[in-house]
This record gives sequence, structure tokens and C-alpha cells, in this order.
Amino acid sequence: MTAFALITAGGLAGRALRSDSACSAEGQFARERVTKVLGGLDNAVSLRAPHAALLDELDALSVEHSTPGWDGQEAPPVSYITVQNAKEVIRALPADVPSPELAVDPDDAAISFEWHGGYRKVFSLSVGTSGRLACAGLNGTDRWHAALAFDGERLPALALQSIRQVVV
Repeated sequence: MTAFALITAGGLAGRALRSDSACSAEGQFARERVTKVLGGLDNAVSLRAPHAALLDELDALSVEHSTPGWDGQEAPPVSYITVQNAKEVIRALPADVPSPELAVDPDDAAISFEWHGGYRKVFSLSVGTSGRLACAGLNGTDRWHAALAFDGERLPALALQSIRQVVV
């Protein structure tokens, strides 16, 4: 049953359940159960991942950059492996971390993630076909860069700490 059909059915059933017509004990029991279930629809939660919109954006970005020369020059297309690695990065982002901006590097078709936290506060993480994350950060006058191993499940502690420093 679609969500629309469920909501519509819920509305109709809700009106029918509010009627004060006499019914058997079984009918009354059924009415109470259905009322309880329909009342719970107000408390529905999303089953999508915290950064599901970012996954959708990545899919659109990968299609847009899937042909050679997508930049009007000689940029290589984004590879399937790069997109899969980027999806793993997104899935590894904790729910309390804001979603970054996404971009594709025209030199190597790596996907970059950027967090901006205000004046002179930025952290960039780039993922390509390898299991390494190229990172760079600027926080006031402090600058750093690193190449970090990524296991496909958890972001390296240094990357996560850097994101949080910038977006605080």
C-alpha cells in the first residue's frame, strides 16, 4: 500500500471509527486497535539515512560528470569506483555532521567534499579510486593536509576531528 493510500485509508477509517454507532465487543476491539495504529502515523520517522539527500546529489553529480570532457576541456569521466568510494564516505558521516558541498575535480575526476565554517575555516576531503582520502584544512592561520587510509566504514579520526573544528 502506498503512503498516499495509507493516509487516505487512515483518514477514511478514522472518520468511520469516530462514529458512535453500536458494535460488538470484537468490533470495538478492532476499532481501538485501528485507532491506535492510525494515531501512530503522526509519529512516523524517516527510514532514510541522515545524509540521504547527499547520496541523491552524488548520483546526479556522477551522471553530469560521466562523459569525457564534461568540463568543456579534457576532464576525465567520474569512475564507478570513485562514486562507490564517495558513497562509503557519505554513509560513514555521523548524523550530527552537517552535509558538505560536493564537487568533481576536472584533473583526476576525484569527488571532493567541502565543509565551510566561515571566514578562513574550510575542510576538504577528496576521494578517488584508491582507498585513501586526500584532506586539507584551514582554520584561521592553521593549515594542514594529509592522505588518510579509509576502511570504507568509519572516517579516520583526524578527518572527523578536522570537520568538527571547522564547522563549530
